[in-house]
Amino acid sequence: MGWKNLSYWLKGGVFGFILSFLVIVYRLYVSKICFDGVGRGECISELSIIFSSNLKDVYATYFYLIPEFVLAITAGVLIGWIYGRIKQRKR
Repeated sequence: MGWKNLSYWLKGGVFGFILSFLVIVYRLYVSKICFDGVGRGECISELSIIFSSNLKDVYATYFYLIPEFVLAITAGVLIGWIYGRIKQRKR
């Protein structure tokens, strides 16, 4: 089954997944979390938090990653479904 034979909602879900994955990877490598430690500002990357041994920080990082995936996939599915309905009416 080729890409052209898939339904629009599935294409939208795949597109949402890929887009959210790329955004999350970009944010993990680029963004930094800064906090004021002992009188001096320290910045660490989110990627180092994921691989840290402190489980509280790891869970806090995953707490916003998982809903972001779900929301992006859901938005892609809805947009694809609406696009498919509109295109179906025109036929």
